[in-house]
Amino acid sequence: MIVEHTLKSTLRSILLICFALILFSGSLSAEALIRDEDKNCLECHDDFKKRLSGKFNHSPFKNDECDACHQFHEFRNKVEFSDEVIELCRTCHSVVDGMDEDHIHAPVFDDLSCAVCHTPHSADNTKQLRLEVPELCFECHDFESDVHTKHKPFVEGKCTECHNPHGSPYGTFFQMPAGYLCLSCHDPILDGFGPAQMHAADEIQSCEQCHYGHLSENVNMLKASEDGICFECHKDLAESIKQGPVHSLLEDENCQVCHTPHFQKGENSLHDPQKDLCFGCHSDIEELLEAEYVHVAVEDEDCTLCHNPHFKELVDPQIDLCSGCHDVEDEDFVGLHGGIEPASCTGCHNPHGSSKEKLIKETEHPPFEERDCEACHEEGQTPKDLKSEEICLVCHDEPESEGPHSSSKRNNLVCVDCHSPHAGNLNGLIKSIL
Repeated sequence: MIVEHTLKSTLRSILLICFALILFSGSLSAEALIRDEDKNCLECHDDFKKRLSGKFNHSPFKNDECDACHQFHEFRNKVEFSDEVIELCRTCHSVVDGMDEDHIHAPVFDDLSCAVCHTPHSADNTKQLRLEVPELCFECHDFESDVHTKHKPFVEGKCTECHNPHGSPYGTFFQMPAGYLCLSCHDPILDGFGPAQMHAADEIQSCEQCHYGHLSENVNMLKASEDGICFECHKDLAESIKQGPVHSLLEDENCQVCHTPHFQKGENSLHDPQKDLCFGCHSDIEELLEAEYVHVAVEDEDCTLCHNPHFKELVDPQIDLCSGCHDVEDEDFVGLHGGIEPASCTGCHNPHGSSKEKLIKETEHPPFEERDCEACHEEGQTPKDLKSEEICLVCHDEPESEGPHSSSKRNNLVCVDCHSPHAGNLNGLIKSIL
């Protein structure tokens, strides 16, 4: 035992002396003794390369260039990087160069490591990903699957068709601004228009203001129901509609009958010029434009000069609306109306067009046609003051006991509740909507 211990001590001393002679001889440095520059880590650690090899190999690893990322460990039992991981990757990959911090995807910026998603040596997945997309994305991003509609790229797991996995200044790391991105697939809705003419929701021209990009409980990936999506921004209109009565088209809150949801084709995003749009339903009014006499306001202006497009009402009380153009206090005007300021212009006039001068309605009550006001009214009295409650019976027979004029059908109504006493567009002077 003593001999064996002495022999080991002697050998150790000889090795130390040799090491010191070489070190101080100047012919080789200590690093050269430990490391041969012509050698590579994988010449000794060939099992390491076999263990990490896959279908896709990182170029430095494939070319045995370990020192591209690692520094020599000098017999320390650990792997050492020559810089921070993200800085090492940026030596060759400039995907986030010049990008603001808040535009960089969290795994890259927060962890300062590309290795959160990529394996640094080799992998069986493209781009040396630890998992294929979308499984890799779903490790951080959780989505419910039981929904009404799903975006096709999302269903097919093509996350990177829309998103840049490293970072982007557009939206939620979009590859490009949302308008251009969506229209790269949904080009039929362009119809000759571009993103600059896109409907601005909350003053932002972006598809994501109204649509979800992945999943939705509503049709067309909308963020709210088809009936209510417009009211997400147009809250004032939504409150007004509750008061009613609304335009029949809005009874189902279907804004898209008149408005285009995507592009500003015209003022207020209408499908067609305003007047043409109204005539699509109100063809009877359009026909009046061919009459001998047409109201100037209808010829020169659009319908919303007088009508509220969302409600069954005029933009102002009728007499106020008409007096906006007609001086109802003018002597000639007052004279034409028997010295009385009219309470309702449309009792006698058709506001759109007529075959009769002054836009008088087509069918006139004989006393009115002859301008014999005193046949029914006391001279100087208001239009509501008739000579007698039985004034109609002077010319007309007593209502029959059967039919539409029976007492049960009249239900305390008087003649002028259903008939116009002056002029009308319907037979029997039945009151019309005008």
